[in-house]
Amino acid sequence: MAVDKKFKTYTLALTANQEFDFNAEGDMYAVISSSGEFVITFDDSNRITKNVAGMGGRFTSPYNRVVLLSGTNQTVVVIFGFGEFTDARSTISAPTFNVTIETANSAPIIADVVCPPGVTTQIMTPNANRKSVTVFAGEFNIENLRIGCHSSVGAANGGILAPGGNGSLDTQTGVWVYNPGAANESVSIIELESI
Repeated sequence: MAVDKKFKTYTLALTANQEFDFNAEGDMYAVISSSGEFVITFDDSNRITKNVAGMGGRFTSPYNRVVLLSGTNQTVVVIFGFGEFTDARSTISAPTFNVTIETANSAPIIADVVCPPGVTTQIMTPNANRKSVTVFAGEFNIENLRIGCHSSVGAANGGILAPGGNGSLDTQTGVWVYNPGAANESVSIIELESI
């Protein structure tokens, strides 16, 4: 049997710490206005909700009775019945967003860096103007290097930089490379800045 989509708006004067109990049928509710938090109990504690203005919801099965309880004296406007509901708390009315997108406008020339065997080498110092840095493993490297934004990059942490491969980091921090091998390995660097 289809249920008509209809609901009713109630303006209720709640007295502090006194239940307001009445019969109302529906599968949705909405709180239009309230001056503070209050509780709605549906069908003798089967479904309980703590509410403020803008809240509401819809249930998979209908309710037949509601009880409202507030810790303070307040008048609330609520809707009970059958229908659809959109949570009004998530609505943004006439927003203004100011966004500045700052692209890179400089790419300084950086010499290749040699990474000695068995150590972590800082290949880039912190740079507040940096947008990103791309690190290229030397084409003649034989080890998988480890790369990261912390001096503790080592054999078991950091991103893997395979021989001839590359990786980009969007960071303003320093950049370190760990060489697990027994010989020197090299990396090339492209840094993009906005200055």
